[in-house]
Amino acid sequence: MNWAAPARYGGLHGFHRYWGKKPLEPLRHLVALLSQPGDLVADPFMGTGAIAGDVVRGGRRFAGADLNPLAARLARFQAEPGDAASASAALAHMDRTLRAEIEHTYRTGDGRIATHILWRDTEIEAVWLRPVTGRLRESRPAQAADHAGAARHAAYYPHGWRRLALYDNGRINAAAGLDWPDLFTGRALRNIDLLLGAIRRVEDGVLRRALELTLTAGVGQMSRMVCALTRQGRVDPGSWTMGYWRPARHFECNVWNGFALRAARLMRALRGGRPGAVPVVDLSRLLAHTAPAAVLACMDGGDFMAALPVHGVQLVLTDPPHGDRVPYLELSEMWNAILGLDVAMAREIVVSNARGRDKGTAAYDRALSTIMAGCATRVRPGGFVVSMFNSTRRGDWSALATTGRQPGMVFLGSMPLAYSARSLAQDLRRGALRGDHVVVHARLPVDPARHAALRALPGWREDTLPGM
Repeated sequence: MNWAAPARYGGLHGFHRYWGKKPLEPLRHLVALLSQPGDLVADPFMGTGAIAGDVVRGGRRFAGADLNPLAARLARFQAEPGDAASASAALAHMDRTLRAEIEHTYRTGDGRIATHILWRDTEIEAVWLRPVTGRLRESRPAQAADHAGAARHAAYYPHGWRRLALYDNGRINAAAGLDWPDLFTGRALRNIDLLLGAIRRVEDGVLRRALELTLTAGVGQMSRMVCALTRQGRVDPGSWTMGYWRPARHFECNVWNGFALRAARLMRALRGGRPGAVPVVDLSRLLAHTAPAAVLACMDGGDFMAALPVHGVQLVLTDPPHGDRVPYLELSEMWNAILGLDVAMAREIVVSNARGRDKGTAAYDRALSTIMAGCATRVRPGGFVVSMFNSTRRGDWSALATTGRQPGMVFLGSMPLAYSARSLAQDLRRGALRGDHVVVHARLPVDPARHAALRALPGWREDTLPGM
């Protein structure tokens, strides 16, 4: 396992566009090193819960929580992804019953199907057509029929979607009054609504959740946020970025194509030699037995840790929120709202530029310090609190320092952790961070063999916290 260049994530872990995922190999190594079968491993900021399956399949118990409903849904999906045969049958049915209806909205005057429509503000510049033969796209200037096709569903408003609940936040180009027609054309909203309606009629709950996540994984590329990139005279669609940016020159992508591409990724993940499902139970059952199982809760991390027994956890392995780098709840509000999931945005631990959120650095430091102190109280003698963290602001590190100030706790050391994905979620601003630090605290007494194994890890240092 290469700590400096971990493998890029794929399969179920790479299925969705959720941000900030950590490489799995270092996490697996830490779980194996610092715990043993039967132990309880906890994470109050589990994100998509990718490590939960490895913890449970290794004979341990996993107790995880995240405030973001979409993250909790993804964690449940990775634990119980369903089977490829059922997903394939459901997708084939949608292809038979919906594809033609959706593609009809992109039909041009000569009966061809548009794959991309290039807009400048409210005017269509060009249309890309599905090739008759071969794979090369065909592009032509907009015609009257193209404008008529876009106008046909321009006034469409989605049925049963929760209204967006955003704040004025210039950093991510969000506004309190942002509504669905600001982010999507009426045609895209109508077609996404058709897909969502069909998915909601699926009776199998595991399959329905997988298809809902498939749709949310693709909606960004179906929005007005797909920028038009010009390179050497060639115009190409970019990716929707980290925020609600709606460039004047942008692409409208065929909704069926976007869904089909994500569905293909789902099928590859389900067919890719995935391990068996992980038993998901409630917290009382997890604590009453030592059998391997997982709790994947959608709740505040502090409340979750308070529900765990004092000195009952062997390993807290967590990725705390990194200041103002990724305001997850605001960014994923689009996904949560499409699925009708309510978000406790007031409880998010973040430094936010949004007016009205009251999320400054002092509040961030207090909230994170409280949870990290709570993590320390739950760790048993010989147990560990391991955090993956980074920040350019010294004050942000005070929360992690709180862990080591709790009675019986000591700071053991830290080491660098490289990211395994190139992503805007890692922040491309000047001075942005390209990796994390693994910070290790322990409750005395520390097992000498485990301590020696930590010291042998590449880049290990014991002098002080990295940011202090």
